[in-house]
Amino acid sequence: MTIKRFQLFIITLFIMTVSFAQSNNEGNSSTPIDRHELVTRHNIRWGWEERGQIPMGNGEFCFNVDGTGLQTFGGNTMSHWGWHSFPLPEGVTPDEVPETGSFINVKKGERYIGPDTIPAGKEAIRNWMYDNPHIMNLGRLRFVRGDGSELTVEDITSNGSRNLDLWTGTHSSRFVVSGDWVTKGDWVNPSEAAGSGFQVIVTTYVNPETDQVSVKVESDLLARGVIKVALDFPYPTLNNEIDWVGDFKRTENNLTTLTQTSKVRADFKRQVDDFTYYVALNYTEGAKVTPSTYEGGKVWYLEGNGVSTVEFSTTYSDTPIGNEVPDFESTKQANAKYWENFWMNGGAIDLSESTDPRWYELERRIVLSQWVTAVQTAGSWPSSESGLRNIDPWRGQFHYEIIWFHQAHYGFWNRWELTDEAVQSYQRFIPTARKRAQQFGFKGLEWPKSASPSGRSAPWEGNQSLLWKQPQPLHFAELDYKIHPTTETLDKWAEVVSGTVEYMVDFLTLDEETGIYHIVLNQGRGEWGANMDNPQVLAFWHWGIEQGQIWRERMGLERNKDWDKVLDKLATFKIEDGIYVGANGRPLWLTGILGLMPPSKAITLETATRTQAKMNELRAASRHGVESISGGVGWGSGMSAVGMAKMGDPKGAVEAMLGGLGTGFDKAGINRGLGGDYLPTNGALLYAVAVMAAGWEGAPDRNAPGFPDDGSWVVKWEGLIQAP
Repeated sequence: MTIKRFQLFIITLFIMTVSFAQSNNEGNSSTPIDRHELVTRHNIRWGWEERGQIPMGNGEFCFNVDGTGLQTFGGNTMSHWGWHSFPLPEGVTPDEVPETGSFINVKKGERYIGPDTIPAGKEAIRNWMYDNPHIMNLGRLRFVRGDGSELTVEDITSNGSRNLDLWTGTHSSRFVVSGDWVTKGDWVNPSEAAGSGFQVIVTTYVNPETDQVSVKVESDLLARGVIKVALDFPYPTLNNEIDWVGDFKRTENNLTTLTQTSKVRADFKRQVDDFTYYVALNYTEGAKVTPSTYEGGKVWYLEGNGVSTVEFSTTYSDTPIGNEVPDFESTKQANAKYWENFWMNGGAIDLSESTDPRWYELERRIVLSQWVTAVQTAGSWPSSESGLRNIDPWRGQFHYEIIWFHQAHYGFWNRWELTDEAVQSYQRFIPTARKRAQQFGFKGLEWPKSASPSGRSAPWEGNQSLLWKQPQPLHFAELDYKIHPTTETLDKWAEVVSGTVEYMVDFLTLDEETGIYHIVLNQGRGEWGANMDNPQVLAFWHWGIEQGQIWRERMGLERNKDWDKVLDKLATFKIEDGIYVGANGRPLWLTGILGLMPPSKAITLETATRTQAKMNELRAASRHGVESISGGVGWGSGMSAVGMAKMGDPKGAVEAMLGGLGTGFDKAGINRGLGGDYLPTNGALLYAVAVMAAGWEGAPDRNAPGFPDDGSWVVKWEGLIQAP
């Protein structure tokens, strides 16, 4: 998080604090929620687990800390600016790489709705585009033995402990180091050989104002040189099934230059192929930094040199680092200010008076999801599925079909300023989105499936099939306008809205015989279903085109006659016996659709509710034969919860939030339900519970209309935004 963004956040929080009592989202209780009690009862108190990682960050930068308070046994340091690309394949020049990520380029007057294929002979370029750019590990900080060898799990006794204080952003860790290698030497007092003489106390922060980790280490072991801190830097790799991402032994194209040193600071310039970044290590006077080589890799050691309490800060930046950087104490104070402001403002949900025994677990997920998203996804670009924890199979790129689940919750929790910059990637990607649409023969803006800051879409033959990525910016524009109903907001989104809808209209295929417009794809089944009039996509198209007209009217423009003509003749959902059915005649699962958009002319709440009731009846009878749209994917649980709530099934909404495939949350609050870190589920949970608590336009006139009204759930909330 840059200083400018931090200052903007603090100013925004101050304004919110002043106006909070006059807002229309105060909540449901005359007694304010005790936010300190709410948050701190979910502080992460972890017994000893060396490799268990907790993310610490400022939204733009994240330091993943293990049980030792550093990254001794695992953990990556990542940022939204830290992107690297491998060299192009031999013989390939930059002009051969398509700017949009696609080789498709139709002739004028033609249009292409098939798979995003790769021409013969271009496979090497395709593979390079898929892998590049990729997020990279900026470096690691570890405790090592005095001779530079690795500290092992066996070196630490099992009576260690750690704690993350959410209110102050403080990670505290203490452990005891033991072993024959420790007790060698005449410094050891035999009476201390099993006790405090070998204790290590570590306090860790990440600065909210700059991309820096600050640490205090207290231990006689450090003073005596029995242990020391190692700083080293990897060459990027794509393997995510290792403790630290990257190759720390490679020196080719992985250059670290010590540019200057003093008694309290060492500066490094990193050159990794074409990517350059900078690192500054500040430390307590008396300690010292020494370079060395260990197992082929270059390492810098921070040694106590007789000092038993050493404070140090490691700053990372994509630009040269100035002379003044925060020290440990100022970082500590900045954290206390930032995180108290964070928790005291925006939304809050307190479930502690509920009688349902699951209230604590749901509240824990809510509180910790706010932490794990704020420290990873409140940066300059949208989040990848793994956030800033690891490199995922998509190389850390962000997915525009699920961007809503990563970023929208900030708006509903009254923290729009934490996502505004990331969401404005739409505005930054207008040039490549327009060119991509033209390549396929369409007007307007075609948004990428998965992308990096380059704006290029990663090649994949199914890019065209995930059409529900297309209306996503319309949701964000509407949410932004709901929070900021100004001319500036209208102007900010005008080109994105008009270009998005222009593409949606032009993409439709007219059946000349019936005069009906259809959504048609000429490829294998998409991720969510059929090639023609996929229900999810069709619903979005109806809503999205009308949304474009509403935006025009807000701007003082007339409705677009061509858009109205298409809307009037756009295919609709088939209704039989008063319920919506698919092409196979079975009821449609509509919770996912209504979980993302309000009822519309295409899908009325009344018919959808009847359809859901019939679907539930069939499921109870056979558990087979019901067409499903949202399924059980992690973020799908949030979609389903909102859809069920809107259709009058609050018990089902709660069950969707607490059960089902993909909803497991670890001790750090990170969703792990799909086999790895999966942050869209954290975001989907925050979105869903905000809607269930604060309600939606047209919701029943009672508190928390998305929760059961039988006394089992007592929901106190404040500071949330009602959904459209």
